[in-house]
Amino acid sequence: MSPTIYYAGINAIRYFKLLDQDNNTYLKKLYRDNERTENFIAEQLLIADSGLHLIERNKKRGIHYEFLTAADVTSNSIYKFMEDLSPQLIFTKKAKSQFKQFVFVILDSAQPKYIIKKKMKSYIELFFTNEWEENIGKPFPIILFACQTMALMIYAKRTMRWLLDDYQNPEEFEAWFATNDDIREQGISAEIWE
Repeated sequence: MSPTIYYAGINAIRYFKLLDQDNNTYLKKLYRDNERTENFIAEQLLIADSGLHLIERNKKRGIHYEFLTAADVTSNSIYKFMEDLSPQLIFTKKAKSQFKQFVFVILDSAQPKYIIKKKMKSYIELFFTNEWEENIGKPFPIILFACQTMALMIYAKRTMRWLLDDYQNPEEFEAWFATNDDIREQGISAEIWE
């Protein structure tokens, strides 16, 4: 993967100068943003690709999606209660008679296992606090865990099973798992989720 997909190089800045758009602060940020790690860039591209996939695949079928990124969650007072959970993406699927919400969380294999377990446990605890229903006014969303590797997905699924056993397996709590590669190849709405 090339990081130039994520940030603008000197040639892009020169091109924007030709268009008299070189004073844009966002473009300056893109130029300076070349020091991000490969993992961070891959995560951001996965989030963007997932959103674009949902829009492209479903625009002809009468399905509409609304998105909130991690930055939107911290700046949106309604979702302020989720700030500590730091979801990468919250999206709402709206069809004629269907309304579903999803929280997209990327699990990184570079993180220690106890951090991953704590993150998953936090979503279960959020389910039991009813904060989602009180703040959003809708049923609890489906949590989508994107795992960097197959080994991480196996660990995450086992850990989730053990955590749910500790909480008497609530039927209304749904957590789905897939690998980042499957999401990239087939799309976030494909039947890849376990």
